[in-house]
Amino acid sequence: MKVHIIGVGSIGGSIALRLSKRGHEVSVFDENVVTTEMLRKKNPSIEVSSDVFMPRDLTVIALPMNSEEKLLLSADFSGPVFDVASVMRPFQEIARLRKIRLISGHPMAGNVHKGPAGWD
Repeated sequence: MKVHIIGVGSIGGSIALRLSKRGHEVSVFDENVVTTEMLRKKNPSIEVSSDVFMPRDLTVIALPMNSEEKLLLSADFSGPVFDVASVMRPFQEIARLRKIRLISGHPMAGNVHKGPAGWD
């Protein structure tokens, strides 16, 4: 499966590393170039994109809630979107109104540390 992950903090980075390790084709976007370069060094098979959107089988949003809300309100997604926010209702409402196929998740990766230190 081809997966694009938007946001590679402790949760998004953990998901990227695990999916890549399991043989999935993973691309990532994060505004923090230092973090994406650290991820690329940790696993060179993960593609770092300069574009927030890439056509993939699944898009994972691993952003702070206010950033996710802005993204859902402004972006057009062609395929299914999975998020890792700890709230569901507001994002499900936006998705319903904008006809986005959103699968609400919950933080389920990483550890107690922020950013790359949390990739686990």
